[in-house]
Amino acid sequence: MSAQKRKQLTDARIAKGLSRPDLAKLVGVSFEHIKRLEYGMVNPSTPLMFKICRVLDSTPDELFKDIVCA
Repeated sequence: MSAQKRKQLTDARIAKGLSRPDLAKLVGVSFEHIKRLEYGMVNPSTPLMFKICRVLDSTPDELFKDIVCA
């Protein structure tokens, strides 16, 4: 199964003017982990998902619609 890119996550990060290392520092993970999240290679833990959403002023169903059930 190929990974599906989370364009909405990348777009939200860019809209906030944050680089991957910036976001990683704000939420306490490596920039490589942010990259893997954006490319859909890994899923965030629940606490990490909510941290990212807080920083990006968004919701889980907007940023992680591939894993969040409506």
